Amino acid sequence: MMQNNYSIPYVTQRISAGKKMRVRFFLFFFIVFPFINIFEQLDSVSTFFEGLILSSYANYISILFASCVLLQQKRPKFDWLIVIISLILFFLLTINFFITPLASFKWLLNWVGFIYFSIVLVQVIVTFTQSDFLLLEYLSFKWLRVLFVFFAIVIAITWLANFSFFVEMLMDFQGDQINAILTYNIGAEKQSLGLLFSLFLIMSITFWKHEKKNVRILFLILFLIFLPSMIFIRTLYLALFLTFLWLFFSKSRLRVAVLFFLVPLCCWLVVLNLESLILIVEDSYDRLPSLRFAWYAMSQNLFGLGNGGYHIYVEQYQDQLLSMFGSESMIMANSFWAAPESDLVYFIASWGVFSVLFFIYFAIVLVKGTAIFNKPKEILGIEKVLLLMSFVIIFSGISQDNAGSLIWWIYMAGGSGVVLRHLRQSRSEIRSAQKYTLQLLEQPK
Repeated sequence: MMQNNYSIPYVTQRISAGKKMRVRFFLFFFIVFPFINIFEQLDSVSTFFEGLILSSYANYISILFASCVLLQQKRPKFDWLIVIISLILFFLLTINFFITPLASFKWLLNWVGFIYFSIVLVQVIVTFTQSDFLLLEYLSFKWLRVLFVFFAIVIAITWLANFSFFVEMLMDFQGDQINAILTYNIGAEKQSLGLLFSLFLIMSITFWKHEKKNVRILFLILFLIFLPSMIFIRTLYLALFLTFLWLFFSKSRLRVAVLFFLVPLCCWLVVLNLESLILIVEDSYDRLPSLRFAWYAMSQNLFGLGNGGYHIYVEQYQDQLLSMFGSESMIMANSFWAAPESDLVYFIASWGVFSVLFFIYFAIVLVKGTAIFNKPKEILGIEKVLLLMSFVIIFSGISQDNAGSLIWWIYMAGGSGVVLRHLRQSRSEIRSAQKYTLQLLEQPK
C-alpha cells in the first residue's frame, strides 16, 4: 500500500529515466487525459471554442505519446498474449467493416488508434516492476489531489455564480437541471463527471487509512462540493453499487454459493411475474427500447449494423423504430434516441454475434481481476484502483455508451494490464519483488 514519503526518493533513484518516463506517461493518460472530455461541450458555452472537438485532439495526442514511449525503447518486446488479442481485434474490426451494411470508416480509424494505444498502455503495466508501481502510487495520489481540487474549485465557483437557481433546483430535487448548470456554464459532460467522481471515491476509500487527518478533511470537503452533482448521476451509483455487489459475493465461497442460489430463484420469480416485471423494467430502465432494437438489428443482420452504424440506421428509420420500440417518452418527443446510451446496446447492434466475444472479455477481467483483488498481500493500492475503475466502466455500460471513447479504452487497458501482469508472474515472484522493495525502503538515505 502507500509507503511513507521518506522512502520514495531512495526507490526512485533506482528507476531508470526510461521507466520514469513510462510511469509519467501512464499517469498522464490514467489521471489527466480522460477528464479532458468533461469539457466536451465547451463549444456550446463560448464562441471562442466553436468547432473545437476535444475528443479528436485527445485521440491524436494519445497516438503520439504512445509512439514516443515505443521509440524510447531500443527493442520493445510485447507479451505474446497482447499480440494475439490485438490481432484478433484487428481481424474482427476488418471483418466488421467489410461484411456489415453501415460500418463507418471513421470509426474504423478510431478503433485502430484505440487498439494501438491500448497495446502500449497494457504493455507498460505488464513490464512495471514493484518499485515502478511504488512510484506510480506515490505520484498518482499527488496528481489526483491537484485534479480533484481543480474540479472542485471550478464546480464551486459555478454553483456560487448561479446560487439562487442552484438552491431552487436542489430543493426541488431537479437533478437534470443541476447538472445542466455545469453543462451550460463550463461545458461539463455529465457522464465524464460520473467517472471522475468514481475515481475520486475509489481513491479516497482505497487510501483513506493511510492518509493524515488534514488530507481526510480535504477529501470530505471535496466530497461535499461534488455531492449535489454526484447524487443525480444514475450511472455513477449503479456502477458503484454493482461493483460493490460483485466484490461482496465473490469474497468467499459461501457468498458465491448464495449467489448461485439467488440467480435461479430470481429467474423463477421472473417466469411467474413476467408481465409485471416487464412493466417495472420499462418504467425504471429507459434503455430498454434501444436494447430491444439492438436484438432486432442482430436478428436482421447476424453480424450487426457495423461499427459506427447505429446512429445512421436510427436516423434513417426513425418512424419505423418509434412505432416498433418507442417508449412513452420517445413517442411524446416524437424521436427515437439516436445514441445507443448503453454499451450493451452498442455492442449487440453494431457487432451482432461477435458481441459475445466482448462480453466474454468483460467476464474474464471481472473474474480474474476479482481473484487478484481478493489477495491483499499480492496487490498494491494503485492496482486496486486500476481494477476497480475497469469494473466501474464495465458496469456503467448497462446505462451508458462509453466504448466508442478513449476513456473506455484507458480504463479497460488499466484493469487488463493488472490482470495480465499477475498472470505472468507467479505468487513467489510477486512476493519476492515486494520483499526486495521493502528491503530498499528499509535502507538509509
